[in-house]
Amino acid sequence: MILLLWLAIALLTLGILLGLLWPLLRPEEPPQPVEGDAAVYRDQLGELRRDRERGLITADAASAAQIEIERRLLATTGDSAPVRRQTTATRRRLALVLAILLAAGAALLYLELGRPGLPDQPMRMIASAPLPIDKEIPAPSPALQPIADQAKSLAAQLDANPSDAAGWAKLGDLYLALQRFDDAATALEQAIQQGADPKLTQSRYGEALTQQAEGQVTPDAAAALRKGLAADPTDPRARFYLALGDAEAGRLDEALAAWHQLLAEAPSDAGWRPMVEQTIAAAERAKAGMAATAAPPAATGGGGSGAGGPSADDMAAMANLTPEQRDATIRSMVEGLAQRLQSDPSDLEGWLKLARSYGVLGESDKALDALGHAATLAPERTDIQLDYAGALLQATPEASPLPAAFDESLARVRAKEPGNLALLYFDGLGAARSGKPAEARQLWTKLLAALPADAPLRDRLQQEIDALPAQ
Repeated sequence: MILLLWLAIALLTLGILLGLLWPLLRPEEPPQPVEGDAAVYRDQLGELRRDRERGLITADAASAAQIEIERRLLATTGDSAPVRRQTTATRRRLALVLAILLAAGAALLYLELGRPGLPDQPMRMIASAPLPIDKEIPAPSPALQPIADQAKSLAAQLDANPSDAAGWAKLGDLYLALQRFDDAATALEQAIQQGADPKLTQSRYGEALTQQAEGQVTPDAAAALRKGLAADPTDPRARFYLALGDAEAGRLDEALAAWHQLLAEAPSDAGWRPMVEQTIAAAERAKAGMAATAAPPAATGGGGSGAGGPSADDMAAMANLTPEQRDATIRSMVEGLAQRLQSDPSDLEGWLKLARSYGVLGESDKALDALGHAATLAPERTDIQLDYAGALLQATPEASPLPAAFDESLARVRAKEPGNLALLYFDGLGAARSGKPAEARQLWTKLLAALPADAPLRDRLQQEIDALPAQ
C-alpha cells in the first residue's frame, strides 16, 4: 500500500509539472513567410525601377528606397533558424531546472509539514467526524460540579470513540443540565447522526435549539420535537415545547389545553411539574392582557420606542399601573410595532411578533392580517403557511366558503413537503368544508394510517371521520 501511495504521488507530481512546464517544452514553430507582404515589396521594387527609367525619381532617392524595400523583403523571407534553435534549447534547460526545483521543494515541504506516518481513516469515520465541542466547562455552582466533571470526562472519551451514539446522547443531557445549550445541540446532533435512539435525542435536541433561540421554538426545533413525539407520544418534553410553539404563534387556547392535559397526566412527584404550572400561570396572565409583565421583552431590530419591547424601567413602571392603564400601554406598544412595519414591511419576524401580540390581545382579525403578511414574505416557510391556513380556517364561518388564501397556503406546503401530515389534515378540513365528504374521508383515512398507533390525535381524527356525512 505504501508503494502504491508513493507511485500515485509521483504520477500526480509528474502530471502537474508537465502541465506547468509544457509552454517551455513545446517546440517553437518558425514564423511562416507572409506571401502577401513579399508580393507587395516585389511590386514596389518593380514600380521603383519604372519610375527611375521614366525620370520621375533621382538615382540617389531610387537607391535609398530600393535598399529599404529589399530590407523589408528580406525580413519576410530571412532564415532565423539558428536563433530559434538557441532559444528552444535555452527554454528546455530552464524547464528542466524548474522541474527539479519544484519537485524537490514539494517533497521537502511535505516532509516538514506533512505526517507520512499517520494511519488512514475509513471514509465513514471521516464523514461522521464530530463537531468541535469546548471541553473547558466554565466553573458551575457547587451543586453542578459533579455533572461538569462527568461531562468533561465523557467529552474526552468521545474524542477517542466518536462513533459512540449513546455517549453523545448522554453528553447532550449533561450539557442541558449545565445550561450549555450550544454544546448540548452539537452533542445531540452528533448522537442523531450516529443513529442514537430518537426517544433519547430528538426532543432533547428540540429543547436545546429552543434554548439557543432564547426560548423561541424555531422551525428546526419544532421539527425535532415532532420527531421526538412520533417516537414517544407520551414524551413530556416534546409536548411541553410544542405547546410553547403554539403559544408563540398566538394559539394560546391550544397551548393551555395541551399544558393542562400534560399536567393532568404527570406523576405527582414529577420534577418538571412546577415549571408547567408556572408556564400555565404566565399564559393565563397573558390571556388576560398582562403578557408584558409576565415575560422579558422581546428585542427587535428597530431603535424607536415603538419598535422594541419595554425596557426594565418600563416594566417597573407598568407593574404599578392599574389593569386598564397597563392594557392601554401594551396596546400602545403593539400599535407602535404595527406602525413601524408599515414603513418596513419586509421584516418577517416583526410581522410574526405582531401576529402573536394581536392574538394575545384577542384581536383575531388584526392577527390574521399580520400572519398573512408573514406568509407572503416567506412562501418557503411551511410552518408559517400552515399557521396561516389554520388561522383562516378558524376565522371563516362553517357556512361560508374558505378564502382563496387558504388553498394558496396549502399549495405552497404541498410543493415543498407533499408528505406533511398537517397538510393532510388541513386538506381534509378544506374538503369537508367544501362539501366533499368522500375526499375528506380519503385524506383523513390516509392520515390515520400514517399516525403511530398510540398517537393522541387518532381518537379525535376518527371521531371527525365518523361525523362526515355518508356518501
